Amino acid sequence: MKSKKILILIMNSDLYPSNTIVPFIKNTFLRKDHLSLNIGQYEFPRMKNSEFRDTPFIFFQGGSEKVYFKNNTLYLMHKKDLITQPDRVLDCFEWALENIEFDYIYRTTTTAYLNIEKLYKFIQDKSETSFYAGPEMYHLDKENNRRIKFGSGAGFFLSKDVVLKVIKNRNKWDYRYLDDVSLGKLLIQDLQIDLESIERQDFKKYPLFRDIDFNQFHYRFRLDLWGYPRILEPLVLISLHLKINFLKNPKKLKQLKIYFYDVICLFIFLLAKFTYLIPKYKELIKKSKLFLKKFVFFRRIKKIFF
Repeated sequence: MKSKKILILIMNSDLYPSNTIVPFIKNTFLRKDHLSLNIGQYEFPRMKNSEFRDTPFIFFQGGSEKVYFKNNTLYLMHKKDLITQPDRVLDCFEWALENIEFDYIYRTTTTAYLNIEKLYKFIQDKSETSFYAGPEMYHLDKENNRRIKFGSGAGFFLSKDVVLKVIKNRNKWDYRYLDDVSLGKLLIQDLQIDLESIERQDFKKYPLFRDIDFNQFHYRFRLDLWGYPRILEPLVLISLHLKINFLKNPKKLKQLKIYFYDVICLFIFLLAKFTYLIPKYKELIKKSKLFLKKFVFFRRIKKIFF
């Protein structure tokens, strides 16, 4: 059965925290045997001029002296900073068009866990043209007093024809914004390709069974936004992988192992939260003291009691 093929593009870096989680990603939902088992009736993208080489995903990153592709990683000639992020994305799109046979791309980041089977099932009845989909977000453009609609850069779909239009209209790219905002601006405002809003589940803490919506295909866990160090993100990734796969093959011993893993991780998260907040608390106290010193009343109280 011929199916629609999704090329998963993952924005990467060899710097922290990406370099700590990529090995875990490659050994969980992107592990070769796991992909083969969960793809079912669907097909993976393939390298052009190659009969057998499936290429379901590509990590792409800057910092290279030349452009080359090795072990599912595309190395690009751009500096490792935020300014070059749009060009890394656009160059990756262009390289994929030239070298991979695909129907859609799904651009995501290293803060994602993807249920591959549900990802493919979701896309099969979607339009093959002018398809742009992601969680709907807005950026406030204060300079022009307007809101820019865009699909969250943590995970969005583009049909192949849209990827091609983006590259052909690269000269219209607005470099004042982050890449996902600029992409939304280009597609929606300039090319009149509207966004289809889709869901994903975001986690603010360590996920237990009861916290997970198993109907989703994309789970995000950017922990520093919620007061946890990002070094803990692999623990969330493993937790999601264990729980999602348990439902496909539920066994009592597996469940006990997951509960034991949960107990350990909950303790680590509790300890990390406390440790992570101490410097912030000290900084807050320091700033408060400096602020209060500006007022004569508080300086007099300090002299009387201290």
